[in-house]
Amino acid sequence: MTLLSEPLCSVVVNNFVDPLPVYTVRGSQMSLLGRKQEDEKRPYFSFSISPYTQIIKACYGPSSAETQRLGDRIGTWGMGAMAHDLIANYASDRDPEDYIPVYGDPEDFPLFWNRAKTHRVALNAMQFTNQRELAYSVDFDYEKIGLRTEFCFEPAEGIVVSIQAGVLDQKASDPKFQNPATSAEYVESAAALSASPVTAAFMWNLERDRLLDELGMHAKGYQEIALDDFTAQVALYYPIEFGGKKDEFVTLIPRVTLGFTVPGEKIWETKPLATEKESVLKMLLPRGADGFTGFSMEGATSLDFKNTINLTFSGGYTFFKERARTDLRVPNNEFQSVLYPFKPPVNHKRGGVWNLTASMFSDGFVQGMKCYADYSWIVKRRDTITVTDSDYVGVFKAGCNTLARLSEFRVGVAHLGLIYEMTDNLQAGTSLQAVLHGTQVYSPYTFTGTLSIVF
Repeated sequence: MTLLSEPLCSVVVNNFVDPLPVYTVRGSQMSLLGRKQEDEKRPYFSFSISPYTQIIKACYGPSSAETQRLGDRIGTWGMGAMAHDLIANYASDRDPEDYIPVYGDPEDFPLFWNRAKTHRVALNAMQFTNQRELAYSVDFDYEKIGLRTEFCFEPAEGIVVSIQAGVLDQKASDPKFQNPATSAEYVESAAALSASPVTAAFMWNLERDRLLDELGMHAKGYQEIALDDFTAQVALYYPIEFGGKKDEFVTLIPRVTLGFTVPGEKIWETKPLATEKESVLKMLLPRGADGFTGFSMEGATSLDFKNTINLTFSGGYTFFKERARTDLRVPNNEFQSVLYPFKPPVNHKRGGVWNLTASMFSDGFVQGMKCYADYSWIVKRRDTITVTDSDYVGVFKAGCNTLARLSEFRVGVAHLGLIYEMTDNLQAGTSLQAVLHGTQVYSPYTFTGTLSIVF
């Protein structure tokens, strides 16, 4: 008796770059293996190896509007806004340490501090509310290639265990900086310096790089090779058969799945050098679960129509373990955008992720071919970020709220895959996953190939 075709289980992470990672051509999900009548009592397993590439051509901002500038996902990059609180509280007869609302000593960033004082009048006249004054509109190219694997084991009827892992190479090009008001680079000339000294002090390429360097950042591209996240799941299902005319039947298959995800960097930790500067692009492009351990639960129901199609409807929730951080940059005023000067100690709790998926699987629509199609709607809830140093709770409270608001996203993802059965035990296929719409997410295209061994 054949129990089922392939109901699915989503692997969902809190990543606005790749919210539904693809491990096989079957989709971003785990396959429950069909058991053949003559092998009812024999354990089943499959091993899949899937090279993939992912590129981003656009993103969706806070208003769900699509933009081609990848750096503008949550807004333009504000240089002058970094100094706004210094100017708002400036008084020449006061010791900066008496009021400066930053985590650190002004002596640690003298260039930044002196620029803020020198141009305090011009800066104070700016509101920064439209994110266009002393700000950059930024674009760059992004590409990720990798290799993901899935091991799926069915030790007994109604129980399936799945393990997924991989390795990736992620890179971003040097960014292009433009004036959001003119869509051109900032003019660097004697005439431009005379017209606006404050623009020259913050927005000219060399000055921008010097200021960011002093604050521990750089605006350059980067490349990294790292482990992908490790995910393990166990699914319990129970097929219920309904007969029909001439022995045709449909099988109803309810399923419950539990799983956990361990970030790749926790498996293979590397300590940054003390002199290493942070790439702003790297901060904008998290990978995997972004360093958070996740736990997932999902329920699903499949309708397996004999010799036609399998339809699956599922819903799940993933939550993440809270962790203490000293590497998170937090804005210290409401006007800052993307560029945040300081890193207070915080407790960071990721918001949970809800997902709803509708899937279709067809076997044999063309001899030897299998087709997979699914659509997932994913909602990432707001983070909770709390400063743990009591001296700076008031300073960074508004910034924590800003980061929490920007941590939310919504996204609709579609996937289409084809598999060809080369032999009874060997399958090969290809697929495409694409983001169709969203809020505060990138819009990548992921191309995947899979070679599977099934026993």
